[in-house]
Amino acid sequence: MRERLEAALAATGYVFAHHGWSKAPEGSYGVWAEESGEDFVANGRHAERGTRVAIDLFTRDDTRAPRDAVEAQLNTLGWPWRLDSVQYENETGLIHWLWVVSVYG
Repeated sequence: MRERLEAALAATGYVFAHHGWSKAPEGSYGVWAEESGEDFVANGRHAERGTRVAIDLFTRDDTRAPRDAVEAQLNTLGWPWRLDSVQYENETGLIHWLWVVSVYG
């Protein structure tokens, strides 16, 4: 899972780190982290193990390009995902995109 996700995120053209950066890079950057279990339960049993993953991208680019780049790569993975929020952060001047991905297997 980790290798596939990291390869997809690298293909976006943005730099990503797992959990966080000791110092934020210049320009656009992202982080990703496991958030919680997302098991598929059927007939009262955990039929398939799942993990909920958050992907955050911070950018000053207010075009659709950041969204398109990340979502194009998420589509290659075949995992369900959704755009959870888009926020403007006053203190940094960055646009914060957040996707949630459900990874099974």
